Amino acid sequence: MTAFLENIILGKQYIGIEIFSLEGKDKFALLEAKRSKDEITISKSVILDTETLITTKVKHPAILVINNSHVLQKEVEGTDSNDRKLLHKAFPNLQLDQFYYETWRKGTVSVIAICRKNYVDQTVALLSKNFKIASVSLGVSAISNLMSFTIPHVLTTNTQTLSMESPDNLVQTGQTTSAIYDINGLTVPNTHLLCFSGVLKLILPGNTTGNIPELNGNLLEDFKQKTFFAKTVRVGVGFILGILVINFFLFTYYFDKAGQTGETIMLNKAGIQNMVAIKERIKNKEAALAGFTNNGTSRSAVLLNDIVKAIPSTMLLDEISYNPLEKKIKPAEPILVTDGVIMLSGSTINNTDFTAWIEQVGKHKKVATVTITSFGKDTEGKTIFSVKLHTK
Repeated sequence: MTAFLENIILGKQYIGIEIFSLEGKDKFALLEAKRSKDEITISKSVILDTETLITTKVKHPAILVINNSHVLQKEVEGTDSNDRKLLHKAFPNLQLDQFYYETWRKGTVSVIAICRKNYVDQTVALLSKNFKIASVSLGVSAISNLMSFTIPHVLTTNTQTLSMESPDNLVQTGQTTSAIYDINGLTVPNTHLLCFSGVLKLILPGNTTGNIPELNGNLLEDFKQKTFFAKTVRVGVGFILGILVINFFLFTYYFDKAGQTGETIMLNKAGIQNMVAIKERIKNKEAALAGFTNNGTSRSAVLLNDIVKAIPSTMLLDEISYNPLEKKIKPAEPILVTDGVIMLSGSTINNTDFTAWIEQVGKHKKVATVTITSFGKDTEGKTIFSVKLHTK
């Protein structure tokens, strides 16, 4: 069941993005792939500059392969299961708390790629404005996802050559020539080989190690929560509108039936009491429908949709409460709600985005006031908030 829900949330289309350095400038290889049953097809593969990339917006989950001058890669002898030992052998004086690293064990050697955490985090934050980054890979480590397929002995990326059967010098850096590879019946250009390998990482279990999986776990969980929340809101709004439509048709149906019954009862004096009871029920239904309509549920659904669409990627809502209860529900007592109030709570990793969102919501034509009822760190160090909205 969990795997089924995960497939629904991830969807069937994926994006692979490789950042590589060419002639002193960063370039971006972008590949869009689609999964259909047990097959993967490539629908798009382009090379973009930074200006073009940041104007591209994609809603599908994306894996980011950082393979530019900010990434250092080394090969070391041995495939010790302890990442720290291999890392120390490759980079003896590395300050581990400042770097992400990923290890790929191939044969008798290990390829270790490192990159500063602040650069990775900044790059993810930049691209997350237009892409849903669900995973990150460093250097050529993503190639490890091709090991279960039949591949050529020599592979080239945009800036490296990989000798897959060489006992050492697995990765050589330098200018490469164009090549086309047949991987399990799929044609993949070498310019997008790392992008394609990264997409496989989203679909197949990964076989690299390091501290990058922890980052990827957080990115994937954040992607799942945001996607699940967005889909749930859409389903919820659709459900409410559906209930309103059904209620309208039921009311019309019973109203017509009551009219027919009333005509029959007027012709039959013995049924006057039944007619009065039916009219009373109709009156109650009309009052209930009028009250439901006066509560502005449809308008509030539009307002909630606008609020949710405005939420930046650095924020996560935990709860939305519309017309909250004034007190706990008790038997034989009326249910009292606070009309025209919306309560929101959640967490944020960027105070500037949170402030901008509050200002944007406050300017909404259907919002009277916005009050921040709480804002601060919780016991886990996350910045949490609560906001109270009064609608017009």
